[in-house]
Amino acid sequence: RIGWILGDKSLIDYLESVKRSRNIHSSFLDQAVLYEFFREGYFEKYIRRARKLYKQKYELAVDAVQKHIPGAHLHGDGGLHVFIKYNNINARDLLDECLKEKVIFTPGDIFYVNNEGKDTFRLGFSRVKVEDIELGIKIIGSKIGRIKNKGK
Repeated sequence: RIGWILGDKSLIDYLESVKRSRNIHSSFLDQAVLYEFFREGYFEKYIRRARKLYKQKYELAVDAVQKHIPGAHLHGDGGLHVFIKYNNINARDLLDECLKEKVIFTPGDIFYVNNEGKDTFRLGFSRVKVEDIELGIKIIGSKIGRIKNKGK
């Protein structure tokens, strides 16, 4: 792994000492390759392509949630996931049902303190094929419907 950081000199000095305590130096070859990657403009091309793809996936996910999970409350505006609140649904119970159909998401309670967020979940789509996003969300919506009907 290789990366960079921009910050105050005192912060950089501290982080450099922490890094050195973990390893002696980053690979010179890796650094040279990364330098050329930036110098030749490949990073900007990659970022443009990535933004276009992830914007498409985000919009597709939002549209699919609105279509297949009526009553869902979406939180956030962009990114590589959609955060959903659905009242009176336990996300961990929902996950158990969705796993039977090979659909997975992150229960939202791990992002909360004080035992909150049980009715929230995060749908990540960065590594999901465009053609699979709507299908996965449709399955989640059908499982929510079954759970709600069971409770009646």
